[in-house]
Amino acid sequence: FFFSSRRRHTRCSGVSWARRCVQETASSLSPQDADDFRQVVLHLNELREYVVSESQKLQVIEDAQQSAFQARIDALQAEINAWRARIEQNTLELTNTRDQIREAENFWAKRRHDIVRLTDELDIENEIFAELRAIHEETELELRREIDVVREVVSIFKDAEFSEYIRGVLNRGEEL
Repeated sequence: FFFSSRRRHTRCSGVSWARRCVQETASSLSPQDADDFRQVVLHLNELREYVVSESQKLQVIEDAQQSAFQARIDALQAEINAWRARIEQNTLELTNTRDQIREAENFWAKRRHDIVRLTDELDIENEIFAELRAIHEETELELRREIDVVREVVSIFKDAEFSEYIRGVLNRGEEL
């Protein structure tokens, strides 16, 4: 229906308009048509009540689904927060591990430096030891030569002819 009159449109608005229209239509029909019309109206009222009831049921289901959805969102948010906390904890542990690795690297760098220094000192000591060994061998060789000379001199002094010669020189006052 289309109403061009502003007054009538405002007066017959909403549910009261529908009832008034039904009453006007029913009063203009024959008694048989009016009964049929009333049956249709009753059936429409039943349908309206059914639609309202189903709409309420749907609203309850929708509210339950919305609550379940919100609970799931809250659970997921809690899980995300837990993962964030784990990530922060792991990040902190990684940072601590990196610091420990750096400390260990510094420790071992110092130990390597000490080892290099000690190796250099050991090389110097080995060189000194080699020089001392060479000096010792030279000294030992010279001592052996001198011992051989002394043995030769002793063997000469043991010789009777030489002993007589020396006595004679000493008796005469000559130099050897």
